[in-house]
Amino acid sequence: MLTEIKVPALAESVPDATCLEWNVKIGDEVRIGDNLIDLETDKVTLEITATENGIIKEILKKEGEIVLSGEVLATVDTSQKLKATAIESNDKTNLPNTREDQEHDPLAKAGPAVKKMLTEKKIDPSKIIGTGRDKRITKGDVLAYIEKTEDVTGLNQPDSTNNRADDSENEMSHREDKRVPMTRLRKRISERLLEAQEKNALLTTFNEADMSGIQRLRELYKAKFEKNHEVKLGFMSFFIKACIDSLKEFPMVNASIEGDDIIYHNYFDIGVAIGAGKGLVVPVIKDANLLSFGEI
Repeated sequence: MLTEIKVPALAESVPDATCLEWNVKIGDEVRIGDNLIDLETDKVTLEITATENGIIKEILKKEGEIVLSGEVLATVDTSQKLKATAIESNDKTNLPNTREDQEHDPLAKAGPAVKKMLTEKKIDPSKIIGTGRDKRITKGDVLAYIEKTEDVTGLNQPDSTNNRADDSENEMSHREDKRVPMTRLRKRISERLLEAQEKNALLTTFNEADMSGIQRLRELYKAKFEKNHEVKLGFMSFFIKACIDSLKEFPMVNASIEGDDIIYHNYFDIGVAIGAGKGLVVPVIKDANLLSFGEI
């Protein structure tokens, strides 16, 4: 018997959805609750799961294809008997053997595609927070974790003001951009934020920070610093170093939008507003992470 996997009823304000990456392929065994594919709309991401046990017979929609409510995404053959799982065959080695264990095991409700990805990437599932039904780990959760890890390890380079020559050799030669297409959801968010900025009055907020530690450092080193660099030790170099550390921790902030793409930058060019005689100018300090306080 063939069971159809259909696009669920979408909200009235959501005319269609986009098919993201399939977690299964034709011939794969699926069980009730397994995540087959995610659909993305302008507002939410929908997780499409298997409603019955069976084998994927046909996939009718391609990744990236636009679909409407009620359209058939795939068919599942429920007439064929699935292979026995480790639990069904009483082989419970290293697997949760009680209902309570299963509720606390992050992999207990994950689909086969997710388990395969975690195994291939050697990722500890306990480090991922599941956003699926009943806190199930979805493929999107794994991809987001991988992207976040790559942002931290790939885009962030160590900053050493005492070894600028080594930094220049390692970082300046790898000055590049990473272009990532925006999802429908992120694109709509950016449109709404820009629209709000254009149509609404802007509000500026002020946050206080304890600068006493920096003030003590300035008092301690200002004479020696001025003697060595022929310039006073101001606050700006501290601010710029703090900004660089923040950008390394949150790479999304160190990015720009071009068309429908997000462009991540693995370098740190900091613009500093300066009041000049003819008005406000903003010179850009390129590769500021490679500069010492004195050079900044």
